[in-house]
Amino acid sequence: MNSIGPRSFGVIKRFLPLLILVLFSVFVVRMMRDQTCAQSEYGLNRKLKVKGFKDMPLEITAIRNLESDDWVDELRIDVKNTGTKPIYFIYGHISPTDDGIGNDEVSVSFFFGKFENLDIKRLAEPTDPHLNPKETFTYSVAETEREGARNQYKRFRHLYNHLVLEIHQISFGDGTGIDGSGNIDERHKAFKPQD
Repeated sequence: MNSIGPRSFGVIKRFLPLLILVLFSVFVVRMMRDQTCAQSEYGLNRKLKVKGFKDMPLEITAIRNLESDDWVDELRIDVKNTGTKPIYFIYGHISPTDDGIGNDEVSVSFFFGKFENLDIKRLAEPTDPHLNPKETFTYSVAETEREGARNQYKRFRHLYNHLVLEIHQISFGDGTGIDGSGNIDERHKAFKPQD
């Protein structure tokens, strides 16, 4: 009959903590590796492409927190007025480049200004929010859209590695502006949408 003697028990007792430490280390390393792979698959390489108009009087000067897993809440985009007129309204949206998920809406609005100034022909009030030439504003996803955007992101994470910010309309508040949906430039200056 084979039994564990006092000497064998002493060896096991001495090496048991080392064995537990080695197994725990292997477990931790595997968890970290799996988490790193998941993060790179779902966001650490997230990109944002900006689409607008030729001669568009806007410049994206900074994009922050795009790669965060909580990007819906933390995203900040600094937008500068590079034109010669104040801008009273900007409208666009941020969406995945591949929205192949049927009819589900997966974009979030990108806007600045008072919604009444969405109408290019409208004359803005001097007290309406506006962006003077060379001034910058910081965009974040509107509070009213965050819950829906978070839900879409959770359902379709794989679509959110490559995002597009597309500017559709800019209103100068003086009855002129740019409407990209019909390629109408109310500034009476020839332009072409950029790809």
